[in-house]
Amino acid sequence: MRGLGYELPQFKHPAVDGLPVYPHQAVMIDEWDKHEAFLMVTKTGSGKTAASVLPLALSRHNREDNSAVFVYPTKELIRDQERSIRNLLDKIGIRCFSWGPENADQPVGDEEIVIVRVDADILDDFRGRWGMRRKADVLERLLQADRPKIVLINPDILYLVYSLRYGRRAANVLATLKAYKTVVFDEFHLYGGVELVHALFLIHAAREWGAFQRVVLLSATPHPDVRQWIDRLLDKPFEITMDAKVSHQLVGTRRVAHDVELVPIMKSLGGEVATAKQIVLNLVDELRRLRNERTGEAEYVPAVVILNSVVNAIQLEDELHASGLDRRHIVPIRGLIGRDARRLRPDQLLVIGTSAIEVGIDFQCDYLIFESGDSASFLQRFGRLGRHKTGTAFLIGGQRECAIMTELPSPLDRKEFEVQIQLYYPMADARAWFVNTEMGTFTAAAQAYAISRRIEEDRHGGSATKELVTRRTEEIITAFMDKLGLMQKWRNAHRIYRNFERGVSNKWVGHYLAIDSFRTSLPSLPVHDLREESRRGSTAGFYSVDLRSLLSRATNPQWDGRRMKVDGYHDNHKVSVNMSFLTEAESAGTIKTTVDYPNLMLTRSGKLDAGSSSMSRTREHHVFVFVPREVVENDLDWRMACFPCGVKNAKFILAFDGDALLLKEIYNRGR
Repeated sequence: MRGLGYELPQFKHPAVDGLPVYPHQAVMIDEWDKHEAFLMVTKTGSGKTAASVLPLALSRHNREDNSAVFVYPTKELIRDQERSIRNLLDKIGIRCFSWGPENADQPVGDEEIVIVRVDADILDDFRGRWGMRRKADVLERLLQADRPKIVLINPDILYLVYSLRYGRRAANVLATLKAYKTVVFDEFHLYGGVELVHALFLIHAAREWGAFQRVVLLSATPHPDVRQWIDRLLDKPFEITMDAKVSHQLVGTRRVAHDVELVPIMKSLGGEVATAKQIVLNLVDELRRLRNERTGEAEYVPAVVILNSVVNAIQLEDELHASGLDRRHIVPIRGLIGRDARRLRPDQLLVIGTSAIEVGIDFQCDYLIFESGDSASFLQRFGRLGRHKTGTAFLIGGQRECAIMTELPSPLDRKEFEVQIQLYYPMADARAWFVNTEMGTFTAAAQAYAISRRIEEDRHGGSATKELVTRRTEEIITAFMDKLGLMQKWRNAHRIYRNFERGVSNKWVGHYLAIDSFRTSLPSLPVHDLREESRRGSTAGFYSVDLRSLLSRATNPQWDGRRMKVDGYHDNHKVSVNMSFLTEAESAGTIKTTVDYPNLMLTRSGKLDAGSSSMSRTREHHVFVFVPREVVENDLDWRMACFPCGVKNAKFILAFDGDALLLKEIYNRGR
């Protein structure tokens, strides 16, 4: 089946010299100063980020409005977008400087805009280069708006800043952000459940503290259930689509997406890995030919493989290497590997990755081999191809899936193709309903509660200051709940906190507030991966991995006192909680804390090992909930880390931390 590409009209905009712009980009420039909030909904690869960068760059001489924070969900996307923004600024003749650890002490010259990438690893690198003790000091220096700046950051760091999690200097870091009038959230559709609540409250709190008076949300596939909360929070933001009407001079059209041939391949008996391996081996001579034609182009890669499982991606790389493909020609962009090993290189033949590369990264490739997911994931992955030239996409699927794809009419225009995909692949539940629940309002308020507790515990703060900040924090959370129409739900949730404060009940609240983060999921542990180290050298073997992946797939995990040593990820263990909770069935759906269950362990195939006590015998206490399996199992998916309770035929399912709050509400809905 051939999916047709599409073109967009281009216009000459008087503010942009020498660069034709798309309709949605022209409208963003025209409307930039007229609205406080924007929602841009355009297809993958249509220049959403450029639409936000252009008006910002054009106002670079306006000291009150020449800096912005761009929020991206993954490190890979941050790295990719930095390159894209640099290229855009170069096209319009604006000199920019990318400030990173590698040039930490290099003075900025006559560059007009400074681009800064921020994540936990980069902060550590800067701290080492500058000899600073605290990350807060690094952040304060990086964020100083002493000249026009574009800061590319993940939501985790921003959440920590607005939760005052950076110690005594946290208020200074927060103050520097007041100079940033604009925040841009890219791929906003990726936030759901607890993360959606956190994103909404983060936007609200930042604006209340004096930053981000202009909010821009970008998405190719927004979930309709999320729209109501966006509309309430931002008073119906100004929406821009590719069909926007423009009054500027039309200068032509440009092909945004080229034709793509979709070839369904039924999964073989060997599974996804065996199928993907055979496709690659059939193409390998062609991939080498294409590589030779474009020698030295690091941004070009002949083929991209996207699989659903990190372990399958690792296995595919190993099997291709065993079949004669040099590892130097394979770039892994996935978890369970050190960050240096993920960099694109001029001699690469293919990229092998997971969902980490389905969002926003702009590959120049000829072939795509991918597994499907929900409709949004399918279209995001499919959109990696055809951006620069025609290509062929191999879809690895089941018999029924392949039959339906084969029966699609050909050729099919892109709009109708998207309709057909959305009919066959349902859109995953964004769990936007969680916002309007007791636990949803509690997890929003948790950030405010945590701030109040940190202020109270600060020995250096004066009582008047503490009272002022506490009162202001209460005003901010009240305004948030009122704006979203959640006051009644919040009153119930607020009683949970008040009872905890009085010591009456809800001991778990203090533990949840202590671990509260943007992604309140299972903790990650530092790992020394001996197998990855042998594959690609020492830098690839050191990273962090979430506890569920470690317990379910790691081979021979051993704790050496500092980190977990593993021999790769080839096992497939059933991870369970060692307690059945049958004697406590009446308390199902009640939030508990691990401090009351010191013997609660996670087992691998019924046995204890080095990671089993990670949730109950650490300095951090965790909260959890167990609920009847039969009530919730149809509403669970890979996005939640849930564990059966007991070894055989578990009656209950258990989740920790943020997933615990979400599971409790799934259980309430199921009842």
